[in-house]
Amino acid sequence: MTHLHIERSARVLTVSFDNPPVNFLTMAMMRELKRLLGGIKRGAEIGVDELGTWIDGVAVDFSR
Repeated sequence: MTHLHIERSARVLTVSFDNPPVNFLTMAMMRELKRLLGGIKRGAEIGVDELGTWIDGVAVDFSR
């Protein structure tokens, strides 16, 4: 996955978006996220999905 940083600690999966300089959410990133989250089944060992940004001072931008 090229634009997502993934960390796991116990039952928490943290996904950070990384698309400098302004962290636009692209279709490629959406496909990566869908593939990742689609692989997590109900009742799996993951209890929490946390989404955030890898770039300090920049949030994820969903605009075009």
